[in-house]
Amino acid sequence: MSAITREQVEEEIEETDKSLAVLSVYARGYKLDLANWKSFVQNAEDNYLGHYTNRTTFAEDYAERLGLLNAKSEEGKVLVKYFNYDYWAHDLFKNGTVWEDDGHHFQA
Repeated sequence: MSAITREQVEEEIEETDKSLAVLSVYARGYKLDLANWKSFVQNAEDNYLGHYTNRTTFAEDYAERLGLLNAKSEEGKVLVKYFNYDYWAHDLFKNGTVWEDDGHHFQA
């Protein structure tokens, strides 16, 4: 496969749902190879979790998105009272499940 041109990359960026900022953050994290641009864009879209001002806010949203603490069940109601989002966020980043750059969060 031949290398992709800058113009082609710019066209692809315009066609994606993600901003140039999000894609460039993702590119830094994965040392982008422009020959694989199309799969890169899809991976960025699939793995982007959003922009958050802090890790605790991210962890709260991520837990809700995953249905981790389903407050409708009895177990969920008990867990919600004791669940520590700060510790969970720490673990998510430490074990490499999630990474962040400038507030943009990605699933690894």
